[in-house]
Amino acid sequence: MSYVSWPTKADLKEGTTVVIIMSSIVAIFLFLVDAAFNVLIRTLLLKG
Repeated sequence: MSYVSWPTKADLKEGTTVVIIMSSIVAIFLFLVDAAFNVLIRTLLLKG
C-alpha cells in the first residue's frame, strides 16, 4: 500500500467525458420515459 498510481491528465479527461455523456444519456432517457408516462396517465384519466 505504499505506492499510489494517480491517474494521468488524459485519464481524468476521458473519465470525466464518459461521466458527462452517460449522465446526459440517462437524463434524456428519463425525460422521455416521464413524458410518455405523463401522456399515458393523462389519457387514461381523461377517458375514465
